[in-house]
Amino acid sequence: MVAETFAAPGAPGEGRAAKPLPNSIEAGLEAASSHTEAASELLAGASRHQLRRRKVKCFLLAAGVTILLVIVLIVATSVRK
Repeated sequence: MVAETFAAPGAPGEGRAAKPLPNSIEAGLEAASSHTEAASELLAGASRHQLRRRKVKCFLLAAGVTILLVIVLIVATSVRK
């Protein structure tokens, strides 16, 4: 009776089956635990990805500064001559 009361209503005339509600608190806890584990895995993956991207940005910045320094040194030595 409770499941029928809270079931999503279908369009009039359709014989849609009602989606059953969880049978127990344990089922709800199990689902919450599963979702929490999945979210933790996603966060760990995002953290690894973020760290990798930061390393790439740092490398590119260092390479850019090095190239700029070389260009400045070349220009400085050519101006002195």
